[in-house]
Amino acid sequence: MFKKGDLFPNDMGMIVPETTDGRLLFIINYFGHPMVGTTDGNTEATHFCEPTQEEIDFIISELGPYFGPDYDFKGNLMSAWAGLRPLVKEGKEA
Repeated sequence: MFKKGDLFPNDMGMIVPETTDGRLLFIINYFGHPMVGTTDGNTEATHFCEPTQEEIDFIISELGPYFGPDYDFKGNLMSAWAGLRPLVKEGKEA
């Protein structure tokens, strides 16, 4: 989540339908601040889930072409988090 700055108005969101690695990127307003996220990437299951610096840098680099080099994404980063979503695969019947 980034400090508001002047990314765009509170009643606006944005979707980048395909990032450089083929995922989707979204920006939505969350209590007056832009919340930026992307879709799933592969990771190891753990009880302590947090975004990697690589993932944060990836999101920031994907935003650059849309908002230009003047917005200080790293300096305006308020928080970052990640979550795990299990993808259940149907197995053999017992």
